[in-house]
Amino acid sequence: MTAKNPKRKPIVDMIYVLAGMSLLAFAISAILEPNRLITGGITGISLILARVSGIPYTWLYYILSLATLLATFLFLGKREAQKIILLSILFPLVLLGFSFIDFNLTRNDLFLASVYYGVVGGLGVGLILKRGYSSGGTDSIGKIVHKRLYPFISISLIITTIDVLIVIASMLIYDLKIALYALITQFVFLKSIEVVLYGLGTNLI
Repeated sequence: MTAKNPKRKPIVDMIYVLAGMSLLAFAISAILEPNRLITGGITGISLILARVSGIPYTWLYYILSLATLLATFLFLGKREAQKIILLSILFPLVLLGFSFIDFNLTRNDLFLASVYYGVVGGLGVGLILKRGYSSGGTDSIGKIVHKRLYPFISISLIITTIDVLIVIASMLIYDLKIALYALITQFVFLKSIEVVLYGLGTNLI
């Protein structure tokens, strides 16, 4: 049995990360944004702020991503910042590139859009997480809030609360229907990530 070549790991990592970023960027630019749907995390915050301010969501995403990276470095240290630095800098550029593609995969069918975004976007994030990388979204924000403000509350509960607040904000900025579709999106998104990380044996309900 031959030993594994350690030089192959960075190459394999990069293939997974690039594929994951491409799938997620495609899901946002060709499914989520053209159908005016919303999701959690920095993506959801960017889309809501874009709706309010008129600033392109891609630029807002980049600003928020870099701000999260800086906050992670300041409050959690260099080691945590190193986990998200690649995605914090590279993914917004990939997203910006995909935003120039004028394409709506589901042609304004909101139910299909919410499901397909969850599947494609979740697959993309799952590939990234599978190689030990992080996008530096609400997971990093949750860690900061947990460490600095509410150490008695679990990180998972903080992250869930942030995403729920984003959905509530979408109800105020968009309407109730969009917020309800966001719940479907989040459910399918999380289940898709679980399937990538743990296999098809994962319980879907």
